[in-house]
Amino acid sequence: MNYDGLSVAPHLDDDRLRQIRRLTEVSRILTSELSVDDVLALAVSQSAALFGARQSVLMCSDDSGRWSLQASHGIDTPNIDQPANDHDEPLDAQLAGLLGVALDNLLAVPLVVSGKVFGILGVILNKSTSNPDADEWCLSAFADQVAVALEKSRLDQAAAFRERLLGIVGHDLRNPLQAIQMTAMALSYKYGNNEDVSSLAQRIAHNSEQMGIMIAQLLDFTRSRLGGGIELGPEPMDLTSATRQAISNLSAAYPHATFETSLVGSVTGEWDRQRIEQVIYNLIGNAVQHGDTLKPIGVAVDQDQGNAALRVHNFGTAITAEAQRELFSPFRRTHQARSADSKGLGLGLYIANEIVVAHGGAINVRSSDRDGTEFSVRLPVSGVHATSIFRPL
Repeated sequence: MNYDGLSVAPHLDDDRLRQIRRLTEVSRILTSELSVDDVLALAVSQSAALFGARQSVLMCSDDSGRWSLQASHGIDTPNIDQPANDHDEPLDAQLAGLLGVALDNLLAVPLVVSGKVFGILGVILNKSTSNPDADEWCLSAFADQVAVALEKSRLDQAAAFRERLLGIVGHDLRNPLQAIQMTAMALSYKYGNNEDVSSLAQRIAHNSEQMGIMIAQLLDFTRSRLGGGIELGPEPMDLTSATRQAISNLSAAYPHATFETSLVGSVTGEWDRQRIEQVIYNLIGNAVQHGDTLKPIGVAVDQDQGNAALRVHNFGTAITAEAQRELFSPFRRTHQARSADSKGLGLGLYIANEIVVAHGGAINVRSSDRDGTEFSVRLPVSGVHATSIFRPL
């Protein structure tokens, strides 16, 4: 007999084959996106169904040894939470005592994640099992799948909560930040002749601007992770002109930086102007911050075979091959960024990459101690654009 490509021993009876089939079916369900409550409900209903039983229970214990009921099937005891009587007593005996059932009629196995027992799954059998070892193996296999699914769902829910919290905080910080920026402008205007006050106002304005960038990145990130996305608004724009303007603005912000540019001619296409400018500022700004201050930053824009290309090069400590593999992942910061005490969140390159990919393009990086680091962006000058910047993760 063959089931899903696996050879099943002919001596297995019909009940055991039914259990194997059900295990496979439930395993597929557990790999889907389920909440913790969904996994708990599925665990107790399907564990009972595996053995044709009417009752099952899933309990977890805390560090003090207190058992708490998480889910049950067919059990009319809504509150059986209590401390375990004897921590040295086997788990199945502890559960049998809590449920008030004979140990011979209870099949129970631990729930284990990363080598740690955090709960127990029990089925109250209608009759004593004739093959306890095989039944225990079957329930253990199911319990392992449940334990992994519970841990995954718990982590997913915790991550979703954190991401929503980031979005709420990022959104609500914009108003007080705007008030800080306006106060700095007012101070600078009113006390412009006072060098001390003017210097403080400029410092406040600069730091609030950095905060604004980080808040915008947090909002972009939460939109991407929660599936909202951001609509692209393609319009005709000149990549060369936008890059030249970015260099001019960054030169004022970083007067120590020098640039070698190759910006000959006009390279035009239909792109979301605000988002492409965000990519340009991110790449050139990173090159200035992390490059060798004694050597120029190279910036080039050209066009080849229907694609616009932007290249940003700097000398300095190379990005390791390991770091390059995760360079465009969220909240990843290179060793150089950490060493430079950068105030970034590690979201700039992630967002830049998503913007470029949404336009049908790509970002690549090459880095070595001898040749320096170069980020290259390829953008199709025409074609179908994605409707949303961010792809599902």
